[in-house]
Amino acid sequence: MGELDPIAKTLLREAPADFARLALGRDVRIRAVQSVAGDLQTLKRRADRLLRIELEGEAEPYWVHYEVQASWKADVPRRVFDYWSLISRQFQRTKSVVLCLQQGNKQGTPRDHYEVSVLGRRVLRFDFEVLCAWRDLDANQILEEGVIGLIPLLPFCAGCREESVERGLRALARVVSEGRKRELRIALAASANRVFPDGNWLAKITKEELMESTTWRDLMAEATEKAKAEGELAGWRSALTSQIAERLPAEGLSIVPLLELADPESLRQAARLVAQLRSDAELVAALREVLGKPQAEHPPS
Repeated sequence: MGELDPIAKTLLREAPADFARLALGRDVRIRAVQSVAGDLQTLKRRADRLLRIELEGEAEPYWVHYEVQASWKADVPRRVFDYWSLISRQFQRTKSVVLCLQQGNKQGTPRDHYEVSVLGRRVLRFDFEVLCAWRDLDANQILEEGVIGLIPLLPFCAGCREESVERGLRALARVVSEGRKRELRIALAASANRVFPDGNWLAKITKEELMESTTWRDLMAEATEKAKAEGELAGWRSALTSQIAERLPAEGLSIVPLLELADPESLRQAARLVAQLRSDAELVAALREVLGKPQAEHPPS
């Protein structure tokens, strides 16, 4: 999820009960809820997105696996199934929920299932829940009901305006726990900076709060990693541009512009093709096929 990952991590840590109700319904009678931290062998880095929920009248707990997406991507259903299959080996009563924050331009409509067919026959169907912030969460309702844990998501919700963010910051200022107040306010300001960039929302947070905040440190670490990855990506594009222009002086004129639009995985595949394929005709066809299809986001290696 990139730069929004620290925000999701904060919300599930600071307000697990609100996200448990979002997944199971407001009428569910919850006895206890816990956000499980990252020592689960099956989850590795994703363990901070697993909620352990005890319901009244139930002897065994339920588990909710959350995936928070900045915007929808084609590989989400398969990825959610992969995580669920790992989690369910240890915790059988597990439900997966995808919370999608913003509408993407090209990724299509979010879908709530993953299917596999072999020889025209379906061999697998896995269902999960999809919540779209712009469709399923209402900013005014969150503020009126005082759902503290969802307030940092206001900028992505239906009906949110800049004044809604101001109301959210004031509501969070009334949180009793100083640590929880600080983390949730910073999470809201960072979300608002993404949606309403002219507001300079993080300037409303004191320097002392930022310096003490786990969320802020995580955001800065994420930004540093992103800048590093973008620098490496630019180097890969430059190298591939030179190689393709030299090897394919005519056809390269139509292929090189595709490199600027290509994602990391497509660039990695293009580099392999340039190294492996000896036939120029095969290389041209393969490059056009690969560079014309968006892939999952992983840096070239």
